[in-house]
Amino acid sequence: MDLAPLAGIATAAAAVFGRLLPGRAVGGRRREVILRDLDLFDRLPESSSARKVLLDHIERSVIQLTLDETTKRRNPSGMTLAAMFLIGGGLLVYVGWNARGWEWTWWISGVFCLALGAFGLVQDATRAERDEKGRRIKGEGA
Repeated sequence: MDLAPLAGIATAAAAVFGRLLPGRAVGGRRREVILRDLDLFDRLPESSSARKVLLDHIERSVIQLTLDETTKRRNPSGMTLAAMFLIGGGLLVYVGWNARGWEWTWWISGVFCLALGAFGLVQDATRAERDEKGRRIKGEGA
């Protein structure tokens, strides 16, 4: 079995995720916006009526960022399990692509694992309020 195409796909996926992940640091972009707002606040004249509005906005942003960082989190064990399902499903689809005879069974199994992994990854990678076991805490509207 030739694994060269699979190695190329894995390399491309690693490059894409490696590019996207550093920019997704916890609160990184929101912190940059707050810092820019603070810089703008410092540049406004003392007599400006916008200073008070901007200061209120900055305070609300800092409070929301702090609350999100302390209460919302991801489920790393669920994300790992989802990644294993995605990898396993991808391998099953790949084997089904190259198999002879009963390849449809590989495809069905692979697609099922890919769907399960994709659902699990979306469910567990989303920052949400969770209990100590990693399960989402349902809010009033959920």
